[in-house]
Amino acid sequence: MPARAGAPSGTRSVTYRGTVLDLLVVALNLVAGPRATDWVTDLISYAPDERTQGLIVGIGTGAMLLLPALAAVLKRRRTQARLAALAEQEGVERIQLRTGCLFNPIFYLSVNLILGCAVVAGIGPLVFGSDLMDRGEVFVPLILGVIVASVWQTVIVYRYFEPLPAKARPSRFLESRAAEFLGDACIYVNTMLFQVVWLTVATTQFEPVTSVQDAFGRLFYIFFAALLAYFPPRMLYLVEELRRPRGYLTLLLANAAMLYRLFVGGG
Repeated sequence: MPARAGAPSGTRSVTYRGTVLDLLVVALNLVAGPRATDWVTDLISYAPDERTQGLIVGIGTGAMLLLPALAAVLKRRRTQARLAALAEQEGVERIQLRTGCLFNPIFYLSVNLILGCAVVAGIGPLVFGSDLMDRGEVFVPLILGVIVASVWQTVIVYRYFEPLPAKARPSRFLESRAAEFLGDACIYVNTMLFQVVWLTVATTQFEPVTSVQDAFGRLFYIFFAALLAYFPPRMLYLVEELRRPRGYLTLLLANAAMLYRLFVGGG
């Protein structure tokens, strides 16, 4: 598909990066799932002290908050050019994005807040001591930092969905393939970090499904877990690819391991 007039060179109206990412997640689940979680667990457990353990987890969590915003900045210009080319092809003024409640920024912000607060509550005591909750001079700034970082990330990420202003200054780097490639790398790394969480949950020992009520309960659990562990890092691709049936198929495949473990049983 040729690029739209005025679009960055090499811009196409269809990409398959999200599909490739889903297939990589499938491979991770099939080939390296237990090994990946064991490697991360060993990395943390064999750290010399609790503060180092907290630092490792903190760095990983910080990356999970920073990488989506960085990807949104790096990919925005070429993505918007691609959507403009697609709109021209379909004869519409603009491709509508963020349809449905899943793309509501309130939901995305809530996921970030849950992640950040969970890290503060679970890892904070390892770094700052078991009396963290009683130390207002430390605990309050940490919570405020989580809130500020989550709001900042949400604002940056959701600007990605908006067309560039007409008077936006051109940026050779942000319009280059290299910028989009770096943005894709951020998404891939962030998705794999979230997959570590996903696979850790999947190692839980579950009994096989025994009733219809049990099946519906697990379906709700899967839906909620997928929203937390797969939707946020994958969202920058989903807005384009869920317009095509293939996007739903590869999403299902990417979460097939969890579906299998929850319904058949085992860890």
